[in-house]
Amino acid sequence: MDEQLAAMQARIQPFFAGTLGIRLTSMANDRVTAELDVRDELCTVPGVCHGGALMAFADQLGDLLVVVALVPLHGDEVAEAGVVVERADPGHV
Repeated sequence: MDEQLAAMQARIQPFFAGTLGIRLTSMANDRVTAELDVRDELCTVPGVCHGGALMAFADQLGDLLVVVALVPLHGDEVAEAGVVVERADPGHV
């Protein structure tokens, strides 16, 4: 893990992202990737991650992307971020 990634991981750890168990794997100006273990307390039934937990995961990554890619905006410009879940393995997101 590079210094910037480790610093951001330490920064988010005491907050909701840390509560969820989000582990950052990479950061760039156009992408943030992370992992989330599907623990029992995040499941609707054993082994099935609650949709709200997945949405919270996506929301946290979107927030981080805006922070990482933040550039000064002028006038009526708007910052926009999207989240794509590329792969979900059983027990691991």
